[in-house]
Amino acid sequence: MWSYTIHDTITGNRIMSVAPSSGRWGRTPGGGSGEHVLQLLDAENPMPREWIRNIATPNERCIVVAWAGVPLYAGMILNVRYRRKDGTVRLKHADIRALMAQRLTFGVGGYPVGDFSSSGKTFSGLVRDIIYRAVYHWQEHWRLPIDLPADGTATRSLTSKAWEWATIEDLLQRVEKRGAAVDFDPYYDSEGRLRWATRVGTPTLPGERLEFVVTARDSPVTDLEVELDGTEQLTGVFYMGKGSEADMRYGEAKVSPGNVPVRDAARSAKDVAEAAALTQMAEKDLAEHSSAAVVWSFDLVADDTWNPALLKPGARIALETRGDPFLADMSRDLVVTGVSGDGSRVLKPEVMPA
Repeated sequence: MWSYTIHDTITGNRIMSVAPSSGRWGRTPGGGSGEHVLQLLDAENPMPREWIRNIATPNERCIVVAWAGVPLYAGMILNVRYRRKDGTVRLKHADIRALMAQRLTFGVGGYPVGDFSSSGKTFSGLVRDIIYRAVYHWQEHWRLPIDLPADGTATRSLTSKAWEWATIEDLLQRVEKRGAAVDFDPYYDSEGRLRWATRVGTPTLPGERLEFVVTARDSPVTDLEVELDGTEQLTGVFYMGKGSEADMRYGEAKVSPGNVPVRDAARSAKDVAEAAALTQMAEKDLAEHSSAAVVWSFDLVADDTWNPALLKPGARIALETRGDPFLADMSRDLVVTGVSGDGSRVLKPEVMPA
């Protein structure tokens, strides 16, 4: 049920299908990466020399991993290694955010007009302005097949001066630190071209619901582990922004410690000048760490009882246990924050409590 296609990075046009002999991939809202091996000497899947040369062009091509024709991962090919000894070509690739981590708010020659500013927006509106600057604001060669998220009016703002040399990824992370999640979701359009839908969650991404009974016979859930981790638990947090000494901007948030010894922490966000934004970052951080983390780890075996194409960041998983020697008889709602695979029927979700 897995399929693999190669696409032009700029246009999304489909180049060809491929059949890797092995590989792995992983995806989270913050990015993702993987690698796949192609066998040039495979008699069942022969690949003419001109085909592999078309594929083996770093940055110009992307590889898409799809289940039943629905993309779960798309990675821009960054590194190609050919081994004549065994006739293999290894493709290493990364999510499109790897490109955003290099792309500035301006190009060479554009420094004088490189300031970025967005105000009076929702989180989605801020992300829309960031992606517009990254992809559509400048000349044609900046274009990528990325859909802009919805605009929206609110009180959020974000500014960056050219002299900060901030990348697009820096700006996206600033939004995420305030309480949003940003995900580039690959899909095929009606012509089979690769595109990315920009999804913005506040704070979690939207997604479909999947339900599993862990203790049922033949359950798709395997290798389940649960861990309680208080290493990063907090009762309060400060965020230190721009400035120094008495002029430093800061934000803070706290909760009642109850029976937990005081565990306050200080974080650095020296690129942020607005006290309100620093407070938002502190509130988001504290919300994620005010209790000991409950870490769920498990695999899901793809079968005909559920649709693996739905297992993407933002998906909801309800895990029910009955008669387990340690876990209570109940259903727990989890949110998928990442997913990875290796070409087998086993998928590895990363989850957090909903």
